[in-house]
Amino acid sequence: MDRSNQKLETNEFSMLQEEYSLEKITYVNSANHAHSEIELHGHLVMFGRNNSGKTASLAGSKLLLFPETDFFKCEKKFRFEGKEGLYSMEDSYEFYFPDAKSFIILEVNNPEGRFCMILHKTSNYGYARYFVPGAYSDIRYLFWNSEEASFSEDLGVSTVAQYVKANNGIQVNDVKELTYIMFSSFRDSRENKRFCVLPLKDDRPDAIAAFMNIYHLAFDSATTGTKSLPKALATLLEMGRGRDEERLDANLNQLNEERARLLNKQDWITKLRNNKHFFDQAQASHVKIKVDYESYSREFKSLESILVKLKSEHAPRYNAALERKVAAENNKKSLQENLRNTIGTLRQKEGALESLEGGLKAQKAVLVKTKQMISGYGGMSERDIVDSLNEYIGKQQEALDQYRVEGGIQKALQANIQEKNRLLSNLDKVEKLINGSSSSSLFKLKDDNAASILLSINNSFSNITSDIDQGSRDAIITFSKLFEQTDLGLNFLGELLTENKKDYDVKGLIVQWTKQKDDIDRSIRKLSKSIDEQQQALKHGDLDQLIKRTENEIKKANSDVIDIQGVGSSIKNIEDNQRRIDEVSDEITSLKLEEQSIRNKSSEALSKYGFAESELNSLIEQRDDFSKIDDHLTQAKKVCMPTSDDLEILDAGEQTFSVQQSINLERTATSLSRQLAEFSNTLSSLLIEIPLPSNAIDLHKNYVDLKDHTVIINEYDNIYATIDYDETQLSNEIISHNQVVNNQLNEMKEAKTLLSNFISVINDELNSKTISNLSQIKLHLELNKKFESLLDTLGKHDIQDDSLLEESFYQMLARFVEEHFNKKTRRLKMHDLIDSVQYHYTLSDTGEVVTKSQSGGTTSAINAFVLSVLLKRVTPPYVALNMPIIVDEIGTLDIINAGATITQIADHGFSIFCATPSFSASVARDVGRWIMIDKFRVKTPIVKHCIMNIMPGEVESFGEKSYEAS
Repeated sequence: MDRSNQKLETNEFSMLQEEYSLEKITYVNSANHAHSEIELHGHLVMFGRNNSGKTASLAGSKLLLFPETDFFKCEKKFRFEGKEGLYSMEDSYEFYFPDAKSFIILEVNNPEGRFCMILHKTSNYGYARYFVPGAYSDIRYLFWNSEEASFSEDLGVSTVAQYVKANNGIQVNDVKELTYIMFSSFRDSRENKRFCVLPLKDDRPDAIAAFMNIYHLAFDSATTGTKSLPKALATLLEMGRGRDEERLDANLNQLNEERARLLNKQDWITKLRNNKHFFDQAQASHVKIKVDYESYSREFKSLESILVKLKSEHAPRYNAALERKVAAENNKKSLQENLRNTIGTLRQKEGALESLEGGLKAQKAVLVKTKQMISGYGGMSERDIVDSLNEYIGKQQEALDQYRVEGGIQKALQANIQEKNRLLSNLDKVEKLINGSSSSSLFKLKDDNAASILLSINNSFSNITSDIDQGSRDAIITFSKLFEQTDLGLNFLGELLTENKKDYDVKGLIVQWTKQKDDIDRSIRKLSKSIDEQQQALKHGDLDQLIKRTENEIKKANSDVIDIQGVGSSIKNIEDNQRRIDEVSDEITSLKLEEQSIRNKSSEALSKYGFAESELNSLIEQRDDFSKIDDHLTQAKKVCMPTSDDLEILDAGEQTFSVQQSINLERTATSLSRQLAEFSNTLSSLLIEIPLPSNAIDLHKNYVDLKDHTVIINEYDNIYATIDYDETQLSNEIISHNQVVNNQLNEMKEAKTLLSNFISVINDELNSKTISNLSQIKLHLELNKKFESLLDTLGKHDIQDDSLLEESFYQMLARFVEEHFNKKTRRLKMHDLIDSVQYHYTLSDTGEVVTKSQSGGTTSAINAFVLSVLLKRVTPPYVALNMPIIVDEIGTLDIINAGATITQIADHGFSIFCATPSFSASVARDVGRWIMIDKFRVKTPIVKHCIMNIMPGEVESFGEKSYEAS
């Protein structure tokens, strides 16, 4: 017995066992099930017609036991297979999660109690998991109402999520975290262990893949397991090795790379020895140029330092001068602007004054003309003159209207002649009254009061010259006594008749008659003029000219009326304009004084501006010198960059400062640059003869200045300083490398031995039971033939302590890596050593050794045997694992094989979970519990094809074979 078996047996007796059991799988709206609870902790066979969902119900356990979260690469991960081959991602996802209310639940019992893992649908071909403490019976109501045999009213992911949150559960969507929770062995942590499904010896990705490959064996009824077994067996073997260093992980390609590195290092040291004199020459040249370079850098930094100081002093002076100039310029501009505004305002006022004076002159001329016109009317009041003019205008308008009617001019001429004759008669009467007032009827009354009453009643009584007899005189006097003159006016029978009150006054009447005479004379003159014009128009037939003259007369008369009526307002306007003229004149005087004041201030501001500008220009010239020096320093720096090292420089007080000095420095930089270029060529030659490794300097950088050269010289200096040490170190590294090569060869040889021993132990266990007429069932291991050939060839090479092996040795390793090892990792793993694993068995009747699979039943039986043996090795020794081993199509096994298969599975602590289309009494008897899965259906499905409804109470059994494995 090998050491791994001895250790296993010791642990089984020395450690307390921990039991892990998969109790129940429940499908809700998944895999053709509406709601089905399938017990897993005891043997169970499912009978049902083809395509009813038997195999899918078995294969669905992969979704629960594999730490996956989506259906991508479904054909590779889950291998859901039908008669026509592997199902696609789309078909598989739609089958197991056809609806948002689809769930798959696994109930597990571990040392910390029962818990449930709940799978539910997410987006993009994904699914997620909840873990919640308790048996499925505690949460069944979330999915199924047992009393009414119907779905829960609140069925949905949100309801489940609320329950999980309220009952100390968790949600896990990350594959790495799932692996940790489901498969890690937490013997010392109860909290971490509470949701552990199946503790493996190792939770590395390789170990998880091994478990998945082993579990796939249950469904490989038509093959001998060669696709799944090699990697699974290798991983199981590695899981049994305690330390990582014991696992086979040979990077043979790296050994070749290491040999090349050591060979390069050996060549490098030889080249250094051969070119030592060349380096000594370059180092001497470097010392000389370094002295010149530091002198240049010191002079450069001294000049740069004083320039910085002067610049710093110049800046505030320049800014202050600039501020003074800007202030003086702004003051000058402000005063100039004020002067322009003042002059502009003055010109506006002078223009306004000129306009006002011109307007006043025109107004006065119109007023004088109007007054002259009024005086032409004698002593007539303005009102009477206006009335006279309006009367004249009316007559002229009548005449104009007549002119425009056929024969109207003759009528107008006749009317004018008649009117002239009437006026001549009136003129004669008025002249008589003027020459003798005794001819007046008022005079003849010999009663001044009566005469005054008549004048107050109507002023026309003054022009009557009729004789008055005594009777008429008495009657008039008597009548006049009915009136009374008061201060308010004329009263008749005690009531005011008119406000007009006139006293009889002969002198006043003479004045009135004289005025009337003048008016009559004026009217006669106008009529005479009109008569003459009318007569001329008739004589010459020039009616249009007459009409035009008449229109002009009307227009002039209207203008005279307006002028006479506007005399009062004209006088007031003249007075107002005169006042405005006086005001503007005062303003002009004030503006002229202000103009002179501003001119005086502008002259002073201009003087200050000139001084500020001169001061600023002087500072600008100094700044220009700074700029020139800056340019020369910049150019010098471009040609030869000064060192960044701290150097002692001259004090600013001791340093001279001029543009010429910067010019001289630029020339020095040019000279030094040529020296550096010559030295750079020397150094390039040195680098060609003794190329530095890439980890010493940046090979892509252009090394041109002294600091770069110093880096290279120092690197060479360091290299030559340690050359003796490096030679000793190289010898030690070669010895270590040879030891690693030797160890790797020994490890590969040991790996071959371990694989052979491991297969031998498994084969011993497989043959502890008999399957029908089969005996000597073995897993036949075939190693990679190239690998075995490699071991034979490598063993012939002599590995010495301090000398590298010949190149042919490593070339052989390189070819093997290129042809046969993992292309992605470039490493040799344990499973890379295995070419294939086949089932070999002996027929008891004939003794014939069979190396190819026979019937599907035989393959299923052998697969079940191998599966039970390998699963026992997945978990640590202290774990007692009870989980169902899938045997699909168990009906294809003969009676003896079926019984032996069930016994083998039970002996290893597992239960059988199998299916077959037709009911078989012998299978039902051997298994002990069975169910007709297509017999029970839900009344009202949520998903059309998910109709099966299997409950634990509907499982049938023989005798007492109910829930425990036989």
